[in-house]
Amino acid sequence: MKILDTVIIGIDIMLFVYFYNIGVNATDMTTRLIACAAMTFEVYFIRKHIKIMKKLNVAKNKNITKDK
Repeated sequence: MKILDTVIIGIDIMLFVYFYNIGVNATDMTTRLIACAAMTFEVYFIRKHIKIMKKLNVAKNKNITKDK
């Protein structure tokens, strides 16, 4: 599961960089605003994924300690 989580976060970071390059190289304001919104969503998705991973690790650790 850790490999899949790493791949998902890597893809999100690549998309963030892609939207950043589009926003920086764009000349019209509409494209820049859309790229900014897309970058904001990517940061949100990364943070949400990390929070979910932490919750799963905490639940897994609690389950392991109960078994001992």
